[in-house]
Amino acid sequence: MTRWLLLLLMSCTALYAEELPRETWRMFEAEVTFDGTAREDFFAVANDVNLSGSFKDDLWAAGRNVRFSGSVDSNLRLYSLEVLTVDGPVGGNLRAITGTGNLLVGANTVVTGDAHLFSSKRVTVKGRMERDLSIQASEAVIEAEIVGNLILRAGDIHLLPGTRVHGDLIHYSTQSLPLPQGVEVLGERKQLPPAPSEIEITLRQWKWGIRAIQLLTSCILGLLMLRVLPGFTGQNVDLILHYRNPSLSIGIFALVLFGFAGYFLLPSLIGTGVGLFLLLVTGLLFYLGKIFVGFAIGLALLRQKTDLSFGRLALALIIGLLVLYSSYTIPYIGSALYVMTSCWGMGAMLTSIRNSQRVLHIELPPSHTPSTNPTSEG
Repeated sequence: MTRWLLLLLMSCTALYAEELPRETWRMFEAEVTFDGTAREDFFAVANDVNLSGSFKDDLWAAGRNVRFSGSVDSNLRLYSLEVLTVDGPVGGNLRAITGTGNLLVGANTVVTGDAHLFSSKRVTVKGRMERDLSIQASEAVIEAEIVGNLILRAGDIHLLPGTRVHGDLIHYSTQSLPLPQGVEVLGERKQLPPAPSEIEITLRQWKWGIRAIQLLTSCILGLLMLRVLPGFTGQNVDLILHYRNPSLSIGIFALVLFGFAGYFLLPSLIGTGVGLFLLLVTGLLFYLGKIFVGFAIGLALLRQKTDLSFGRLALALIIGLLVLYSSYTIPYIGSALYVMTSCWGMGAMLTSIRNSQRVLHIELPPSHTPSTNPTSEG
């Protein structure tokens, strides 16, 4: 009896402490929770990600809310839309990014490599950083020991007592950063004018290459739409050219409505698939929208109303997209033009889809009622 109980206990323990000997992918789930041991790379994409296990190789995770409280022997890369928490030892480099929420590095965190933290809101750092720590955020709260350099790009910075920087303190700002009592910096203090981050520098270097790829992709998709769905394409362009309906207003309303609906459906277990579908469809319509606006602009510039051959329409598409993508590079207003043209075409597509729905008339056969014939007597 004791032997069977021992075997049962060992099997339950093995089940609880899951061990993954191979590279693991956990993708597009409502929730990913792992507290076992992963021997190879581990990838997780879900609405909520909670990782408290032991990871012997690289760990990648993305989700709406991400929490890491385990240990990783190599590099850790995390992305969260809202709240991101790191509270465990990292044997390699740490790169953590949040979209609209806060980022917290807990007191149990020890990062052996470099740490790069990005947030649109607040970054709170505790624990110990064995090498350089770089922070870019609206607000930074630091109560940690940094063996390397501390690099700050933040508007509001709070260095709490107990913070110790063995290297240099590099602050990118036009305002000086006073050191409160209890904060120690052993290296130099350098105040530099605001400079772009590594990501911004990389994007600027690849800016024109990315624009060229987007232009080429839009041209190919536009030609495919023209060849496969000529009637649908022509109806969209006609709506844009003649202003037959408020396509821009419809597109903006649909973008906001479908975007928020998909975003709020993602957390629910049943609505995850529906939310993901809504977001994908909205993104596709938004991306295709500017192609039909490009057709309209090209035809207007060519003043082409007759002889609309495939070659003429292709030329109009190329000219129109060149005009659009050139306008997208204008400072300050380029992004607004991108959104407006995409919503304009998106509204035209939704209107075309609505107009193509024909009412199905079904005629039911008349009901046959038994006739009452008078019966003859005799």
